Amino acid sequence: MKIFGYSERGAMNALFYGMALDKERGEESMRVFIKDLAKIEGNFTDFELYNEFSLSDFGDPDLMIKAKNENGEHVVFFIEAKASCCKYYNLQDQKTHHEDYMNGCDKYDKGHASNLYFQLRLKNYFFQLLHDFYGESLEQKQESMVIDNDPQLRLKQSRGRNRKIGENVVVERMVSTIKDCQQAYYIAIIPKQRTNINLGTEAKYGFETHTITWEDIYSKFKEYVGETIEFNQNKERTKSQILNEPV
Repeated sequence: MKIFGYSERGAMNALFYGMALDKERGEESMRVFIKDLAKIEGNFTDFELYNEFSLSDFGDPDLMIKAKNENGEHVVFFIEAKASCCKYYNLQDQKTHHEDYMNGCDKYDKGHASNLYFQLRLKNYFFQLLHDFYGESLEQKQESMVIDNDPQLRLKQSRGRNRKIGENVVVERMVSTIKDCQQAYYIAIIPKQRTNINLGTEAKYGFETHTITWEDIYSKFKEYVGETIEFNQNKERTKSQILNEPV
């Protein structure tokens, strides 16, 4: 039996379902993904994978992983993935579009919710609200963090109001699941760039993003993603739905 997925969602499913269903090496594969590819130090166990769960106004992470570190504390990994869509995925363009949008430019307003920088920053803002003010409601915390002339207003508000979790029972359950996490890690999975990858989120926005390329995932975990990545490119290997440079 074989499963072939489409674009980054298909590749994400192939990778993490592959790990989850791999009874012999699945947990070790997850540790390789975190330590060797994402370059995150630590000994993590007890993995729980949450696939595309909604966080309401804070967006839908492609994947959230809850785990325990070597001290027995819960941590969460927010993962966002992007694909080439048969053209070159340019990280610098994504950064420029995001900064222009946050400075009030409406040119990139349409579809900006899918911008990698915006998605990562929404998850970081959500975790700040949840973690730094533990015990209060998100709405109470936001009142003290949003001011009318705040340059980050587009991040902190949606449709003219502070971002909300809402009352969906599944979303509320997800929030309660993350509440006891002591630390958040942010991982971006993107196609390989022509220049060195540096998202720059730590210097610019105050949180570090660990970057992994689909090409490295293909090399390290071909047994999980090989068939999907190869299916998502033409026979001439000139275009790929996932990679910048087809295999």
